[in-house]
Amino acid sequence: MKLLLRQLIKWRVPFKWYAFIFITGVLTSGFSLLIFLVVTKENVHVEPAYSLLFYMVIFLFFSPLWEEIGWRGYLLPRMQALFNPIQASLIIGFIWGLWHLPIYLAINPYGNKTILFFLFVFIGCFPISILQTWLYNSTKGSLLLCVLFHDAINAAAGYFYLNLTNREIRPFVISVAFFACVAIWVFIKTRGTLNYNNQTKNINAIPNKSTT
Repeated sequence: MKLLLRQLIKWRVPFKWYAFIFITGVLTSGFSLLIFLVVTKENVHVEPAYSLLFYMVIFLFFSPLWEEIGWRGYLLPRMQALFNPIQASLIIGFIWGLWHLPIYLAINPYGNKTILFFLFVFIGCFPISILQTWLYNSTKGSLLLCVLFHDAINAAAGYFYLNLTNREIRPFVISVAFFACVAIWVFIKTRGTLNYNNQTKNINAIPNKSTT
């Protein structure tokens, strides 16, 4: 438990990782909407910029904080102890994607979307899971950065896509494609290690009962 709390407040990491969260987590949705508007010539109203901060606060406690405690705080270290980082990321991505299905069917939080929308939510969990593993390993186990990245993605999607018609998913599909491209770039850049090395193994070692 103490290790988990330390990871949740670990904010002293190089600034480039905060920049990554903003550029990839926030601007991806903005650029995808911009591409959509340029191509289709449609007019979509976007809320004032300060609304994005409001969304980030609301979404933070709605899902990213609690989800990441499970996905990256508990499950990822254990998966990386058994599998290589890519395999661990894909396994978590699969579970994470399926986790959204009962919520989608029960309360349909994304509005009156078709099942095709859920399919891209499911697909998007795989590249984002790879990026989260890379972020976690690169920051030596900062669960806080993973929470912020998850929160940025959710909040930005809610902010930029709020006023799209209920069945319009093309901007979201563009953003999923972008995440996939970034994940492929990270895979090539790190040669599949996602920056999981001996130092990371020691820091992210699963604690025994005497250290919890």
